[in-house]
Amino acid sequence: MNKNILSVFILLLIYSCSPTKETPTKRGGEKEYKAHTVAFYNVENLFSLEDDPNTVFHDRTPRGEMFYTEEVYNLKQNNLAKVISDIGKDFTGTTPTVVGLVEIENYNVINDLVNQDALKDSNYSIIHYDSPDLRGIDVGLIYKKGEFIPTNSVSHRLDIVDARNTTRKLHTRAQLVVSG
Repeated sequence: MNKNILSVFILLLIYSCSPTKETPTKRGGEKEYKAHTVAFYNVENLFSLEDDPNTVFHDRTPRGEMFYTEEVYNLKQNNLAKVISDIGKDFTGTTPTVVGLVEIENYNVINDLVNQDALKDSNYSIIHYDSPDLRGIDVGLIYKKGEFIPTNSVSHRLDIVDARNTTRKLHTRAQLVVSG
């Protein structure tokens, strides 16, 4: 799991260090550049209210052990949106340009997230792939249309080599790689 986080962080760092568009104004003969925030956020089991029969993780449903109600879901969505909207805002004055997300259940929960009041005016688009994780945990990415233009995205399954040097499929969240 740490390798996944490190890989995503390195990719996001490369993006954040790449040149941005120049603005037409110059200050003291120096070019002025627009800053962008690139973030990675573990949203800690952002599950929908629907019980997916294809997963083994059923405690975050209205009838599950955690009594995951619509009220709980909406509060979590609202709180996550507020936090994401503030990442880097003190420096850029706006919401992040790109946010990698982990521990999401599906496309729908990301769509609900970007449509929360704190994020809906940011014009986010979504990249999401279903992971082979038996718990139903996926990874995804939101990005501002027009400020980041994806040119490629791919989901990589992870293989584990055991002590006998045999490769077996690990049923965990995939690794998301996005270029743009």
